[in-house]
Parts: sequence; C-alpha cells; structure tokens
Amino acid sequence: MYALRDAQDHFAATLADGPLACPDDLFAGAPERVLRGLKVHANTISHARLIALEETFPRTRALQGDALFNQLCRAFLDGGNGLAEPLARVGYSLPDWFENRQVDPAQVAVARFEWCWLESYHAAEAMPLRIEAFAGMDEADILEMTVIRHPAAHIMTAAHGLAAQLGIAADAPWLLIARPAEDVLIHPVGGDIRAFLDIFGKKHTLGAAIETFCAARPNDDAMGSVLRLIETGALTREDSLC
Repeated sequence: MYALRDAQDHFAATLADGPLACPDDLFAGAPERVLRGLKVHANTISHARLIALEETFPRTRALQGDALFNQLCRAFLDGGNGLAEPLARVGYSLPDWFENRQVDPAQVAVARFEWCWLESYHAAEAMPLRIEAFAGMDEADILEMTVIRHPAAHIMTAAHGLAAQLGIAADAPWLLIARPAEDVLIHPVGGDIRAFLDIFGKKHTLGAAIETFCAARPNDDAMGSVLRLIETGALTREDSLC
C-alpha cells in the first residue's frame, strides 16, 4: 500500500504520461478494468479543460465560431499545453499559442484581453490609493509616500481594433484594466500611463517615480499622469497590500 502522497504522485504521473507510467499495484482490479477507468477519468478531465477554456475566452469563442475555437483548443490541449495547471489557469498560455499558430491578430488581441481581465478579477485585494489620502499632508510627505502598482492593474495594447471589439469608442493606444473595488474597469490611456505603470511595477516613493518619469518623458505632464492613475485605482500604498 502506498502512502497518500506517493499514491497521488503516481496517479498524477499516470495522467500526465499515460498508463505505462502507472504501477501495477496502484489500483485494485484487473488491468483492463483499471485501463477503462483511467480512460473515463481522462475523458472527464479533457472535457473539463475544454469547458474551462470556453468559460475563460467567451469573446474569442464567439469571434472564431464554436467549431474553430473547439478545434484550436483541442490542438492546444493535445499538444500538452496547460495540463499541469489548475482549471482556472489552463488557458494562461493560449493567447501566445494562438499567436504562434498565426491566428488572426484581432482574435489574439481579444484572447489577451480576456486573460488580462481574468487576472485582474482574481488578483489579490488591496486598497487603491485615493486622492483623499493626501488630505492634511504637506508636499514633502506626499512625495515620500511609498506606492506600487495595484495587483489588479494590467495594461495592454489596443492594437488590431481591440477597443472597437470591446465597444470602446475612444481612440487610445493602450487599455488599462483595473479593479479598484468589485468591478473590473477598462480605461483607454496613452503612453504616459503605460510608462508610469511600468515604473510602479516596483515600489517607489511618489517623488522618485515622478523624477524617473520626467527624465524619460520630459514633455509629458507627470502630475496629470499620476492623478489619472490614482483616478483609475491602478496604484496602492505598499502597506495596503494584503
């Protein structure tokens, strides 16, 4: 008899590598019954992965059509992609796989957006930085405040007609995806916001971040960009991270 962890490891190896990886004494019963049971389990897991992809990428599925989406997703899974991931993350590499397969760039863009949206939805909780936090503070204290990008904040290119696909009328090169409260929100933004969000990928004081931004983009409105980021809920204080 195997210890629980050993039995789980052997079972996982069997699912990943096939029946030949299954020890003869892992399951009770005749070999043909064990193989039949493994096939049923594998079919159930395979179906669950396809359903997970459908639920993760509903816009992409609608754009491609059910038949093409199903065909591509089966090829994605049959190639061994996402098999080691939980169902919630089985599709994390699907947009890159689409791109490598030369899928229509507009469809790839929508798939990337859907994954970013899901990442934002499931991101860790953090209190977004609000302008009210500066009340009663002098300029020196504000500039010394340590700030970092909110865990739910993501930014992606709006190329390939993505904004139009999402029903966003504004013409902007980037889309900022943020979840300051319960809802995931989409904001069309410019390159200044992209640059600042990259800076805040690591914790900085506001003063240091503004200085870095101004050195790289001296013609942009640094304070206006910071206020825009605060407005969208894309920043948080370091001590607000859960």
